[in-house]
This record gives sequence, structure tokens and C-alpha cells, in this order.
Amino acid sequence: YHKVLDNLQRLVIQRLFELHRMSISQTGNMIESHSNTIKIYNQAALKLDPPKPTVDWERVSHYNFLEEAHLLRDTHNSVIDKPWTRPAIRKTMKQARWIECTQEEIKCCNIEARCLHTSICDEEAHFSGVLARLKSEQSRVYGAVAEYCERHRNINARHLDQLGKLYKLKGFTGVHYPGTHNHAAAVGVRVFPADVIN
Repeated sequence: YHKVLDNLQRLVIQRLFELHRMSISQTGNMIESHSNTIKIYNQAALKLDPPKPTVDWERVSHYNFLEEAHLLRDTHNSVIDKPWTRPAIRKTMKQARWIECTQEEIKCCNIEARCLHTSICDEEAHFSGVLARLKSEQSRVYGAVAEYCERHRNINARHLDQLGKLYKLKGFTGVHYPGTHNHAAAVGVRVFPADVIN
């Protein structure tokens, strides 16, 4: 009985993980090996004194989580007393994982915010340098480049406004000022096509 039960438990847990990966825990087709295992399990369960409840694949295949698989409670090493079988503890475990992921996301957000702020400042310095050079050279493309810069400055102003709101949030844990881009000069050169600024 326990040998057949172990095999059935293995198939149920395998099925749960498969369905979890596919996010379709409410669907599934009966597989030949599963059907045979359930048949053997039911025969063994009925021979016990007292007989154990029988199962059918229709019900077993619709389990969403391990605690629904009641046949796991009749194992050699019972899992019924495990902390994770209690709904409140499972919920707390899930919330703890969510908090951990959220904290990691906050760190990423802080880094991205500072990168954006730094990029805007580098771009502004590059715009000013290019416009000053084109103006001093009385370049014919000065007007077009100035218009391009103005559009980007307007976009950057909106971004800076949002960054300012982010910095003022009570729970903001990042840095409130831009950093220094290691490759600012190289990035800046690519803002305009070479044939426009040369």
C-alpha cells in the first residue's frame, strides 16, 4: 500500500509543478501511467483494514496546492504537522517573498532614477557645448540643432519634474542628486549624427 501510495504522491506532486509552470492548474488530460497508478492505489486501499478512501484522477488533477492533496497525509512521514500546511503561515510566507521582491525592485528603481538624472545632466552639458560651438562657427545647421535640443530639453524637464516628485516621497531611499557618468563624453557624441555637428 505505501509503495503504491508513494508512487501516486510522486505523480500528483509532479503534476502540480507541471501545471504551476504552465499556469493551468484547472485543466489537464488523463495520462495512462497516472490512470494505472490510481487503479492500483484504489485496489490496495480497499484491501486495508479499515479500508482507505479511494481517489479518482478527475479530482486529483484539479488540486491547486499541496495542502489540497489529502492523500499526502497518509505518508510514512506525515506532512500534516508541517508549518507550511497551515493557511496563515503559507500566506505569511508568500507575503515575505513579495516584500523581498519589492525591496529588490526599490533598489533597482533607485539606481535607474539616478542613472536617468545623470544622463539628463550629461545631455544638457553636451547640448550646451554643441550649440555654443555651432553658434561661434556660424554653422548653417545651428537652427535645426537648436530646435532638436529644445525638444529634448522639454522632455528632460518633464522627466526631472517626475524625479523631483520621486525624491520627495517619504519612503524614497535613493540619492537625491545625479552621479557622474563614466562615459559621458562618448555617450554625448552620439546625441547628434556626425555629419550634423562636424
